[in-house]
This record gives sequence, structure tokens and C-alpha cells, in this order.
Amino acid sequence: GIVEVGAQLKTNLYPNPNDGKFTLEIETSVAGNYIIEVLNVLGQIIYSEKNVAILKQTTKDIDLSHLTKGIYYIRVHDNNQQQVKKIVIN
Repeated sequence: GIVEVGAQLKTNLYPNPNDGKFTLEIETSVAGNYIIEVLNVLGQIIYSEKNVAILKQTTKDIDLSHLTKGIYYIRVHDNNQQQVKKIVIN
């Protein structure tokens, strides 16, 4: 089989769909600084938070209630890995 080497990044967000207010859970096997971005369906970054310290497991409450209803993507990444989740704001 194939064995993965290095850090593993997992994300979960809830509730989804939501009204723009949601919780993002980030879990990694290696603590470090990560970037959290929200992209629209065109791939444009409309929200960014840099140098977010993730210590194994971190929970962040995010308020994007100022955005229009629609589909967005949450991307959490560092130099080596990334996770992308679709989120629906209604």
C-alpha cells in the first residue's frame, strides 16, 4: 500500500448551509501557521486571515454574514498542504 508521510490537515465546518456565521474546525498532525481564505465561485479571494496558529486542533468562529447568499469555498493551507470545503450561505 501507499503510506502518507508528513503532516495531515483536516477541516470541518458547521452549520452548512448557514447565514454567514459558522464554525471552522482545523486539525493537523503538525502545529504551525496556516492561511484561511474564503473564495467566491470565480476563485477570487474575498476574505483572508494569515498566520493563524494551529496547535494540533483549533476551532474558529467566522462571521461572513455581510456576504450575499451563494456558494463559497473555504481554503485552509500552508506551504505543504491544503484543504478546501464548499459552504452555502443562504
